[in-house]
Amino acid sequence: MKKILCLLCMLIGLECKAAVTVADTLSSSYEYANFREIKNDSNLNLGQKIRHSGGLIKRFIKAFDEYDTTYIEPNKYHMTVMLQGTGNAEWFSLKGEESGHRMSFTSRPGYKIGPYLGWHWIFLGYTIDVSTIGGTQTKKTETEFSLYSSMLGCDLFYRKTGSDFTMRRATGYDQDLRPYYGSAFDGIKVSLIGLNAYYIANHKHFSLPAAFSQSTRQLRSAGSWKFGFSITRHDISIDYQKLNEQIPGGISQDMQVTKMKYMDYSLSAGYAYNWVFRKDWLLSIDIAPSLGYKRTSHSIWSKMPEENARLYQALYERGNINVNVTGRLGIVWNNSRNYAGASLIMHNFNYRHKELSMHNAFLSFNVYTGLNFLRQKK
Repeated sequence: MKKILCLLCMLIGLECKAAVTVADTLSSSYEYANFREIKNDSNLNLGQKIRHSGGLIKRFIKAFDEYDTTYIEPNKYHMTVMLQGTGNAEWFSLKGEESGHRMSFTSRPGYKIGPYLGWHWIFLGYTIDVSTIGGTQTKKTETEFSLYSSMLGCDLFYRKTGSDFTMRRATGYDQDLRPYYGSAFDGIKVSLIGLNAYYIANHKHFSLPAAFSQSTRQLRSAGSWKFGFSITRHDISIDYQKLNEQIPGGISQDMQVTKMKYMDYSLSAGYAYNWVFRKDWLLSIDIAPSLGYKRTSHSIWSKMPEENARLYQALYERGNINVNVTGRLGIVWNNSRNYAGASLIMHNFNYRHKELSMHNAFLSFNVYTGLNFLRQKK
């Protein structure tokens, strides 16, 4: 009898040991620190190495969206429906460094409204440009795609102006040009395409999506430093002859550039703060100056034959350094199921050379309201 009991105990012991070994193997994807350890483990076959590598990748991706739930509350719903109205405006200015002449223009503001349907972080929508109803049609294009996690953010954007600029101001001229303020000018076309990417230092306590995409809620006030980089391509076309026809004396020679294309490579550092001033309410402000290196790829000026533009272009290709600024301001009411708010986003680009300075500013204003549905399982 004693021999039988001893044999049973040995069998139970072996079974328990085997169970522990299997459990250790099943959970080992959380014990490896890197792929090299998995690769060099001779106790794992190919299928196990693939499964453990997948677990490591999942943990790596999840680390980009980790946060403290006492400060940030995740979205509790799978889907959302939203109605949004968007306004946009643009400013453009030229300054001749030798003459001291400066002219600034502004485009007619545009207004769009439309519904959106969202699933987690994907939004699809359709908007109507109400600013052109019953008025003059303009060829404008504004496209922006943003992707946020708690740690990283990314903005892709493309903008192309129409032909609806008006003169806003002119300084440095001998004659008074105020009578021409507000006059239409369709000789400026500006387009740019770019990418912004940034890192949120205090991402466990500060949530950028809470202010600008409503995919999380900020429960307690917090701020964070932001560090990032951007790449933008600018394409500017100016019909200075039309300006010469509209303005007495025309514009100075150092402002008579007809085409300009340049790349802007920028590094940014800024600070953002989310202020929870009342339950379910959030006020967010974000300012990020950037130091940009601009390199001209193509330029044509009126004071030279077009065939000699290549020589002048080579002088401009040396590049120059300028300061740009991106700013965001947002206010949100969000009780987890319903939300409403407004946001203001402004991009500021500066180009300065020994003969010519240019300034672009784009502003977008959004007002929205929506509700979440299809609650996630706990």
